Amino acid sequence: MPFLFQHKVLLTANPASVVINSIESVPIKGQNVASIHARAVDVVEEGLEDICQSLKSYAWEKGLFQDPGETPLPPLHAINHDIPLIDLELLMPWRPSRCPEKYRSLWALKREQYICTGHCGR
Repeated sequence: MPFLFQHKVLLTANPASVVINSIESVPIKGQNVASIHARAVDVVEEGLEDICQSLKSYAWEKGLFQDPGETPLPPLHAINHDIPLIDLELLMPWRPSRCPEKYRSLWALKREQYICTGHCGR
């Protein structure tokens, strides 16, 4: 909810849409806003580098890391291209699924067991 408020997000259900009215985060102000000041963050930040180093040394000891020259994987490269994921002109072929006749009794039994356990939304 704070994200929605800070970015002035408008959600509609019919028709379904999401409108983000502010790219920059606006401060949360108002009559019903309460602030909780956490002083423990300062204590953690002081020892954060030590914690990071101890985790790295632990991982090296346990063999979780490998030297980049010893791994069989190729080196990482920067991604410098786009892959379009939405093609509005593409129509995907589909057909409704059907259970073969010889498995319908097993399917009916499994369906009833599933429904009786309360896993479905009934």
